[in-house]
Order: sequence, then C-alpha cells, then structure tokens
Amino acid sequence: MAADNSSPMHQLTTHRVLVFDVYGTLIDWESPIYAHIASLFPANAPKADVLKAYGSVEADIQARFPAEPYTAILERVWKRLALRGDDDEPVTNAGGTASTSTSTATKVDRPDDPAAAFAQSIANWQPFPDTNNALRKLKSHFDLVVLSNVDDNSFRGTHTLLSQPDDTSPFTLILTAQQIGAYKPDSASLTAALDRIRTLSNSHFRAKDIQDTQVLVVANSLFHDILPANARGLRSVWIRRPGSVVGVEALGKDLLGGTQSPPWTWAFDTMDEFANAVEAEARGVV
Repeated sequence: MAADNSSPMHQLTTHRVLVFDVYGTLIDWESPIYAHIASLFPANAPKADVLKAYGSVEADIQARFPAEPYTAILERVWKRLALRGDDDEPVTNAGGTASTSTSTATKVDRPDDPAAAFAQSIANWQPFPDTNNALRKLKSHFDLVVLSNVDDNSFRGTHTLLSQPDDTSPFTLILTAQQIGAYKPDSASLTAALDRIRTLSNSHFRAKDIQDTQVLVVANSLFHDILPANARGLRSVWIRRPGSVVGVEALGKDLLGGTQSPPWTWAFDTMDEFANAVEAEARGVV
C-alpha cells in the first residue's frame, strides 16, 4: 500500500531533513534477533511472542542503563531472557572489568559466550532489500540523518552496508545513543537531534536555517520514534514493514483499530514505496 488516503501527499517535499530510525526501518533486525534468542524459549513459542518479550526486556534495560553502549545492552537482554531474572550487575569484559558509558569493547575474545556473540552480531544485520536504493532516491531530495539506539562502534558495520554499492554514505549526520547518552523513546534523543540539525544547518546541510517543522521522522517503531515525534509536534512517516513486531505490534493494533487519529502523518509498507511517492510528488504526479 502506498500512503493513507487521508495523508497530505503534497507536503512530503516541503520537508528538508529526514531523521531515520535504522534498525527495523532500514535494517532487518528481527530476523537476527530471533535467530539468536529463539532457543531461550519453548520450541512451540510463537515468533511474535518471542520478539515481544525481547522488545519489552530491551526497553526496560535501556531505560535503566542509558549510559551503557548497545553491545552491553544486548548482553544484558540475552542474560535476562536466558535466566528470566534480574540483571543489575555490570556487564564485564573478558578481563573482568566493568563496561562503562565510554566503552566500545566488542568482546571478540569470547567466541563461546552466546550473550557476547549476540552483541557482536549487530554489524552484520542486513539492510532490507529495498533500503539502499530508496536511500539514494531520497538523498536527492533531502538531507538524511541517522538517530539510532546503537553505539558508535557497532554502527560502523551498519554504515558500511548502507553505503553500498559505491561506498558513499547517504547520510549528512549520524547520531547514536552513545553520543547522546540516552536511548529512544527518551525525549532527550529527538531533542538532541533537532538541536544538532539547527546548529549545523548553515554549514553541513543543503537547506539553511532549518526549522523543526521542516524535519520529518521516518521509522518503523511506533514506541521508539513515531510517538515521540508526534509528542514533539513533528510529522512522521511510519514504515510499516508488514509482520514487524518490536515496538510496533501492540501499539499498532490498538491505534489502527481505534477511533483516535494515528500519530503518524504518512504510512508506507516499505522504504521503496515511500521513496517512489516522494519522487512522484516532486514530478507533480500525485
């Protein structure tokens, strides 16, 4: 499906900056997450239930440990799901020292530790088939900004994947949870992104003096991105990714089945549909 019929299609190209969630929107994260944690659940556990359990635990741990790098968060999630208990002890590296907010250790010397292996897998999570081509289409119309719940070291591998096929980054600005010191949906994340865009607009962005109303949030997760954008008064594009669960399923069903106005402005099933709608609008075909 393209956009909702009620969406003001003529307004897409009035924006100047797209702020992207990455994992779930551009990168298929649910497939590798499920592959790593499915064995921690009963064999007959539905995949959606496994992923919802993951999303709930991850959100709780991120809120409790906002200064820890995402690799440490993933280790905590794996251990919590494995033990179904509380994991308040600092995650330690191979040398026995506690990880800190400045740590970028990837613990590559623990190949037999499944929690560490899970944390190491981030850089190899693959883009959706439509992602890279769509980013290049969108780059011709907007500046693209990353706002991601990840650490800098882990994102380097993802950045390489999203820069294919010519090793050219599509992004003007990359912001991670590690840089900001908070995980979405904490309002500090979006606030920091908007502040950076305003600060850099006259030196790094094609458009000058960018206003918040010219920023469009593009994301799959209602919980992490769309609802915070709506609370801030920003327009948003929900990339539905049919079948997606983490940050989407429970909220999505409630919102789609209710009578209240949805928190997103436009909704598309894929990045490709979104990019094609932008190009059609730019050509005057609406």
